[in-house]
Amino acid sequence: LSNLKLLDLSFCQYLQTIPPNVISRLSQLEEPYMGGSFHRWAIEGTKEERTNACLSELIPLLRLTILCVELENIACFPKGLLLHKLLKFEVTIGHDSIKCYPNSNRLCLREIKTPIPNEVKNQFQSIEELTLFCLEEINIIPDLDIWGLNSLRYL
Repeated sequence: LSNLKLLDLSFCQYLQTIPPNVISRLSQLEEPYMGGSFHRWAIEGTKEERTNACLSELIPLLRLTILCVELENIACFPKGLLLHKLLKFEVTIGHDSIKCYPNSNRLCLREIKTPIPNEVKNQFQSIEELTLFCLEEINIIPDLDIWGLNSLRYL
């Protein structure tokens, strides 16, 4: 599998586990599509033994061009993941109807109850499509102004 370029696990609703370090070994991976399926990413840096992959396993994949993922928890978003280097991405944090095959740079924040970390805010500059839904007690407007939404086409 080390030569695998496209991984399409879209809508595999019963996929509960991706063992740690499996994704990082897919060194030729360019297009992982995981929308509507695996969303139980491990949170990096916790003291618990990991049973699932971390999203940070995508960081060393230098050939990555497209990304489609869904995260249950905003804390799963890693510090070094730079979405602006990708051609297209769709990242959903919280549950949403994910499109799976991105044709723009889309970020969806749904039912977020904690402050949005800088790792996510840093991605605002490359977002073309931003969906905000039920952000409880979080005022994101000042952050949008600071980080800039120069590429935004749809809000």
